[in-house]
Amino acid sequence: MNFTETNAVEPEIIVKDTPEKFLSMKDILVPQLIEFLRKLCRLEEEMYFKDTKIDKEKINAGIPKHIAVPESDELWKEYHKRYGEIAETFCTQKLLDKGYARSMGKPAQYSYINTGCKLSFIMKSSKRAVIETLFNAGIDERHKFVLRLTDDGWKIDSKSYDFNDDKWHSYTI
Repeated sequence: MNFTETNAVEPEIIVKDTPEKFLSMKDILVPQLIEFLRKLCRLEEEMYFKDTKIDKEKINAGIPKHIAVPESDELWKEYHKRYGEIAETFCTQKLLDKGYARSMGKPAQYSYINTGCKLSFIMKSSKRAVIETLFNAGIDERHKFVLRLTDDGWKIDSKSYDFNDDKWHSYTI
């Protein structure tokens, strides 16, 4: 049983700079983003567990940790494939083209979604919404997800991060 399924603390949701006519979109877009991030989190935790098991098997076989084994390569291929399948459902091709599934660890990249982070919902037009997350990972950090209305529905079009100093850096999903 993993953390994300058993002990999740719901994020605090704050609405900023959003006209009343767009307020109802918060109840649609925020839950979609939360579920998306939780899926990625569960996958990363699962893959990290498998990677740790492979590392233990390497040690038991006397293979140095820095030496790649076919099982590790296969695991990374599986991770990239499954991550992409999840990401394709809620990300634009523009964001996917930047890359994804580049790392795995514990805690997972989006584990903050289960620990009571803060989410800010900002929507000023009918075709664009911004959801910012604020969490502490040793220092205060934020992720900004820009969602756009596409022919396939709402999709994350860009992701940025900053260390709560208003210097946003474009990044991969």
